[in-house]
Amino acid sequence: MTFVLLIVSRIANVAHPLILGQIVANISCDPEHELNKESGCPDSHAIYTMIIVYACTKFGAEFLNYMREIPFAYVSANAELHIATLVYRHIQHQSLAFHLSRETGKVIRIVSKGSQSFA
Repeated sequence: MTFVLLIVSRIANVAHPLILGQIVANISCDPEHELNKESGCPDSHAIYTMIIVYACTKFGAEFLNYMREIPFAYVSANAELHIATLVYRHIQHQSLAFHLSRETGKVIRIVSKGSQSFA
């Protein structure tokens, strides 16, 4: 599922600048230009429709990027919790001489702040 979201969001990320380019080209269309004499310039209704399509595509790309991040955020938070637990257990199972010779309180506070920042 995440792979599908990745592919669709990448397609939308590539599509919305192309749509914006078409909008700008259509807005600045010169009916007197030789390329536009045959096909003509689009009317304002078509330009407004393209702007709505652009906005929907841009919103869809951003929404899919955020939806893709949800499983990774859950895994990242659980990994950080697991690592913090391992560090606490390791520090607390050291000998008394280790705790007296080193400043383990600082280490525990640093690990605590680090684990809280991910939660």
